[in-house]
Amino acid sequence: SAQHSAQHSAQHSAQPGGGASSLKLQDGAAPDGTDHMAAFCEQLLALLRAERPLLERRGRLIVAALCETLGPRGIFETLARGLTSEADLDFASQMVQALNVLVLTSAEALALRSLLRKGVGTAEGAALFRTLYPAWCHNPASLLSMCLVAQAYEHAAELVMQFASLEITLPFLLQIDKLVQLVESPIFTHVRLHLLEPEQHPHLLRALGGILMLLPQSPAFHTLQARLSAPPGGRE
Repeated sequence: SAQHSAQHSAQHSAQPGGGASSLKLQDGAAPDGTDHMAAFCEQLLALLRAERPLLERRGRLIVAALCETLGPRGIFETLARGLTSEADLDFASQMVQALNVLVLTSAEALALRSLLRKGVGTAEGAALFRTLYPAWCHNPASLLSMCLVAQAYEHAAELVMQFASLEITLPFLLQIDKLVQLVESPIFTHVRLHLLEPEQHPHLLRALGGILMLLPQSPAFHTLQARLSAPPGGRE
């Protein structure tokens, strides 16, 4: 059943050696309804909040296993709602970063990624974007990457300008570095193709140019600089 599969997946991932706390469903209910899914995800967040090393080592594996069993949209939307009002801001930022990596790169979240790639101009893409957005605000670099994937280019450009008011820390720069690497990956093919139409997507150029200004002289800087310097359509 969905209950036993999900519970086994979470417990197996959370307890590689049987040492971590177990994650159990209340009253033996399968997490297929809204209330049950919310209670299940609340317990998962409580477990990962209490055992931060578990989040760092196996957090993404746990969520990926649950996505495979229960479907990614329900898991991600419910976790996002739970994280929106999270009081532990460090935990919220770390959790969103882990979820964002899954959304952008994992096979288990392919359906979710496809919805985001449709863009905020579509009803489904906009609905998913609005649901994830409040939680993703806990991690600015993750929020920026989601805006780019979802083609919310104007908002992405506004976010980059807001980064000037943040303390630019090494962890933040490392996340931006990874974002630049992702821009060069197949995940962002649709974004790169939009660079061929600068008149239609001026905010994309502004957002990527702003990211370039945030980066120190580094391989990521030169990679992005080369991308932005390439003439549209390969014309000289």
